Amino acid sequence: MLATRPLVHQFPGAVPALLVWAKGESERLPDLAASSSAEAASLLHALALAVDARDAQRVRQAACHLHGILGKLGVPQLCTAATTLEYLGRTNDLGPAAPMVEELGAVLNGFCAYLAKKPWLRC
Repeated sequence: MLATRPLVHQFPGAVPALLVWAKGESERLPDLAASSSAEAASLLHALALAVDARDAQRVRQAACHLHGILGKLGVPQLCTAATTLEYLGRTNDLGPAAPMVEELGAVLNGFCAYLAKKPWLRC
C-alpha cells in the first residue's frame, strides 16, 4: 500500500525536486507544479485506458512516461509503482495492473492536492 502517512511526510523530496527542476527560480514553482500535475494525471489516464484495453505495449509506454515525470517531481514511491507497471507491460503480465493503477491514481491525486497547497511557501 502506497498511502499510509500524512501527505507532508509522504512527499518530503517534492519541493527540493521542484526547485532543482525550476533551476532555483521559485517563481516558476506554481506553473511547474500545475503543469506537471496535469501531465501526470493525463499519463495516468492513458495508463488506465491501456490496462483496460489489455494492451501491454501501451501500458509499458504510458508507465515509462509517467515514471519520467514522477522522477522529476521527487516522489520515489510513485516511481517504483510506475516502474513495476512498466515491467508488467514489458512482460505482458497485466493481471495485477488494474489494482496497481487504481492505487497509484489515489496516491497521485493526493500528491497533486499536496502541490496545489503550495508546500514551497512553508519551506
